[in-house]
Amino acid sequence: MTVTLDPAAGAEAPIAPCSDLTRSVGDDPVGSGTEFRTFLLLDQRGPWSRDAAGDAVRELLAPHAGATVHAADGLRAFAVRPVTDRRRAAGTPAWAGRVGHQATITALPALPDAPAVTGIAAGTPPGEPMAGVLVGVCTNAKRDRCCAVRGRPVAAALQQSFGERVMEISHL
Repeated sequence: MTVTLDPAAGAEAPIAPCSDLTRSVGDDPVGSGTEFRTFLLLDQRGPWSRDAAGDAVRELLAPHAGATVHAADGLRAFAVRPVTDRRRAAGTPAWAGRVGHQATITALPALPDAPAVTGIAAGTPPGEPMAGVLVGVCTNAKRDRCCAVRGRPVAAALQQSFGERVMEISHL
């Protein structure tokens, strides 16, 4: 990809991936991440927009549940999809959990309603915690081109080793 620096002169230069630009000025690319204590992963297949997580909340949850997600302190929703077969029917409707020293993840029995979202935000999602981990790799090029350029190969490589436990996730 190129960008025109001087349209009159027709000079073009390659655009460096954003993480490279961030590093070149001495910033840490990790510093732009949003902090959260609990999360909701919504299985959103097909193409993603810049606001894939917001789209997933609007398209998959009832309005009151979506409003509860947006109002909950420390809860972050993400869109997720498999690394391969991204167009097949959704499997598990959603996962929820908490991060930190007592991290857990739970496959939800159904898409959460508003009371379930409140429980997720409190760190007590409905259902039994799963064994193991899920690995999310951001691949949302509409949000950040680096995520597709760098994330897709990472997700594909991890998926070869860890199978369905690896997912594409909206911007972290």
